[in-house]
Amino acid sequence: MATSRQAYGSLWRFCFDTDLITRTEANKRPVDDALPWMLADPRRLQRNIRDALWLRIIDVHGALTQRCYSKSDALVLEIGMSYVRGITHHLD
Repeated sequence: MATSRQAYGSLWRFCFDTDLITRTEANKRPVDDALPWMLADPRRLQRNIRDALWLRIIDVHGALTQRCYSKSDALVLEIGMSYVRGITHHLD
């Protein structure tokens, strides 16, 4: 967003000092972002921390059979991967 820490602070100060703005959102901020320390009242800050972790399960059958389910039923799951064709798992 900025080429230096000073420029970063100046950009945010410009946003904060603009009249008629009651709410500011800053999405996808780094964990060690300096923004919270720039606020006049940091206690009013509301943070939402979300994981965006995507995983590829290697042993689908093993992963799903180790879980507990509230209903006893059959499940047919078709896994689509571009490099492997037609993997289908039947779980009872």
